[in-house]
Amino acid sequence: MRSPGRDRTVRQTVVHPPHQLPRLPLAEQQRYGEQFRALAAFEDALRTAGRLGGQLVRGMYDGLTDGTVTPR
Repeated sequence: MRSPGRDRTVRQTVVHPPHQLPRLPLAEQQRYGEQFRALAAFEDALRTAGRLGGQLVRGMYDGLTDGTVTPR
């Protein structure tokens, strides 16, 4: 399980008496799993976009500084 706002995975242990153990049908578990995987992939894509955007901006600063990029 991911903790919002943190870059780490946390484990939660919840103890339920055997007669109160929550269960979801397999199809519903699979739908939740698909959504969690899709959300994790989206998060990874956003991190990659941020990293690449940072590299682009640093390159533009470098280009303006060394003259390979000129202002409009």
